[in-house]
Amino acid sequence: MISINATLIVQVICFLVLLLIMNRIFIRPVKRLIEEREAFVKSGVAETDRFHDQAAQGEIDYGRKKQEAIHTAGEDLNRIKDEVNAEAWDMIQQTRAEAEAFTRRLSEQVAAQVSQARVELETEIEALAGRMVERVLGRRLGQTGGSD
Repeated sequence: MISINATLIVQVICFLVLLLIMNRIFIRPVKRLIEEREAFVKSGVAETDRFHDQAAQGEIDYGRKKQEAIHTAGEDLNRIKDEVNAEAWDMIQQTRAEAEAFTRRLSEQVAAQVSQARVELETEIEALAGRMVERVLGRRLGQTGGSD
């Protein structure tokens, strides 16, 4: 049987004193360390979440900047193509004008040479015709002879 006497009261008092000493020496420091570690872990998780958010925002910014760069490059490419086409058209027009001028000069030269050749040929034809007449007639055309 259980009997309640003074030893029980002393044991309860010893237990409570030991509990207070243990609380002060062991339980409070351990509890404080656990709370510090929980706070550290929570701050680490919060920082990790913040880094994940920053990484996601960085990916979004990267995608946007990439699209802007692609769009800008496309515009630049189109502008350069237009400039090249305009320069090519100008070169074609210039070359066409030069070719027409060259053709005109060449036609003029050919016409001048043909005209000159006609004059020379007419002179030669007259001379040849005169010689042929002389041969056929057997005398010179410009002479008047009394023996006919």
